[in-house]
Amino acid sequence: MFYYITFLRPPPTHANLHQSILITPQISNDLRTETFPDSQDLFYSWVQVLRVQNAESPLRLTTKPQKLTTWRNSSAYKAIPVQPPREVKEGQFWRLVLMSEGKSATKTQPEAIDLRQIAGNLEETERCKKPLSVWSMLVLFTAKAGGSGKGGGAGKQEHVERLYLLPGHESSSETTDTSLVELRLVEQTSFDLDKKIWDSGIGLSSWLCDLRQSQTSIRNPTMLELSKRLFGPLSRIVELGAGIGVVSISLAILRSGYTHAAPEHVDDNSRTAAEGSTMFATDVPSALPLLEENVKLNRQYYASETGSPIPLVLDWEDEELPDEIKTQGGVDVIIMADVCYNTTFFGALTQTLSKLVELSTSAEHSKSPLVLLGYKERDESERTFWDLALNVAGIKFEKVGEIKGAAGCPVEIWLGNVI
Repeated sequence: MFYYITFLRPPPTHANLHQSILITPQISNDLRTETFPDSQDLFYSWVQVLRVQNAESPLRLTTKPQKLTTWRNSSAYKAIPVQPPREVKEGQFWRLVLMSEGKSATKTQPEAIDLRQIAGNLEETERCKKPLSVWSMLVLFTAKAGGSGKGGGAGKQEHVERLYLLPGHESSSETTDTSLVELRLVEQTSFDLDKKIWDSGIGLSSWLCDLRQSQTSIRNPTMLELSKRLFGPLSRIVELGAGIGVVSISLAILRSGYTHAAPEHVDDNSRTAAEGSTMFATDVPSALPLLEENVKLNRQYYASETGSPIPLVLDWEDEELPDEIKTQGGVDVIIMADVCYNTTFFGALTQTLSKLVELSTSAEHSKSPLVLLGYKERDESERTFWDLALNVAGIKFEKVGEIKGAAGCPVEIWLGNVI
C-alpha cells in the first residue's frame, strides 16, 4: 500500500492576513482505514496562485519548505497553527502544500508524486516509500476574513489536489530523455470511494509510464501487442471504474507525447498515438462531475481534442452498454484499477466484460480485447474474480507486473486474454 498525506481539518477558504490558520494533517492509506504506523516529519510550503480569467498559474513552490510537525498516531487529531506567508498581501490567493520532505523544490520537487520512480526498485527509491504529498485548494487572504484568534476565516474546503510527474513529449527515437508533465488531480475530502485516489490507480499509472519508456526493448509477443494497442493510432480503449481519472488521464498524456518512429511493433508514421483513437473513462453518475473536472484540468497535455479521455456513465448493472461505446464497433483494450474491492459487484462487472468482449468479437475485422487490471488485495475472497472472469467472459488473466508500495500488499498488474 501507499500512504497519503491529507487534511482532517483543511485550511479555510478565506483567512486573515495577520492571523495563523489551524489545520489537522492526517497520514493514512487510500481508504483512510489505516493510519501511518510510524512517526513522520511533515513540512509545509505556501504557493502563490495568480488568477487570470478563472484559470490558475502554473504550480510552483513559492516559499521554502519548513517543518510543520512530527506526525504521530498519538497526536493524530491535534490542530496545528500555520503562519500566513510572510509576503502575503490583501486579495492574494495562496495554496498550502504538505509533504514528507523538506528538500529544495528545484531538485527533487517534494511537492510532486513521481510516477516514474514508483515503478522502479522501491528498495532503492526511499522517496516512494514516504507518504505522498497533498495541496490545499485556494485560500484567499484578506483583512475582511472574520473570526478571532487563530484560525479566523470562513468556509470549509471540500477538495484537495495532488501533483504527479510523468514523462511527456519524446522528441525523437534516438533519445530516451523526456520532458516532465505535471498532472494535477482533484480529490474530495469526503469518504466517497469514487472521488479519491486509490493505490491501484497510482500503481497501474506508474506501470504504464514504465511500459511506454521501455517499448523498444519489449520482446514478449503479448506485451508487444498490448503496447501497440495502448500507444498506437486508431485504438479504442475503455476504462471501467475510472474514479477521479488518474489512469485514463495518465494514459492520454503518455499517448499524446509519443510519436511513432522506430519500434518495429508499431506503425511507422508521424502521427501521435492519440490521433484517430477513442478512450472512454467510465464510472457511475456520481463520479462523473469530478472525473470531468480532472480531464479538463489537464487538457493542455492532450495532443488534440480527440486525444482527451471521454468521461462517460457506464453502470455495470445496466443491461446495455452506452451507445457511444457500441458505435465504436469493438474495444481494443479494457482497463481497470481497484475494481475488485467488493465481491458483490463481481456478477455485474463480469457481465459488463462479457458484453464488451461480445461487441468486439462480433464486429467484422475486430480482435478480442486485451484486459489490463491493476489490483491490490484487501481480502482473499476478491481472488474469485479471476475464475468468474474466465467462466463468464472467457477472459484468462496472467500476472505481468508488481508495484511495491510503502508497506503491506503490492499493486499487482494482470493482463487478460480472451480464450
